[in-house]
Amino acid sequence: MNFALILYMVYIKWRDNYCMRYGWRYFVVLNNGNQINNIVEGAESPGDGIPVCCDFSVAISFDSSNELLQWVKENTDLKVENGDFHMEVHYMSY
Repeated sequence: MNFALILYMVYIKWRDNYCMRYGWRYFVVLNNGNQINNIVEGAESPGDGIPVCCDFSVAISFDSSNELLQWVKENTDLKVENGDFHMEVHYMSY
């Protein structure tokens, strides 16, 4: 193997293991009037409702809007048509 190719492969492995990755993350945010704790943290549980938080690093996030909408449909009773929630997109590390 070529020395430059080996060096490049070592760099890629280092980068993937030690460098932060950034990208667009999609979040579910409730339209409940509470401006502080309205970011969905996880799936709805019967009797307890939907867990919410105020920190995007704790909240559940998705790679695409389609993935987010599918998750909402399968894990909550929220309806976008009723204005129960909206999605926010943030560029951040993950």
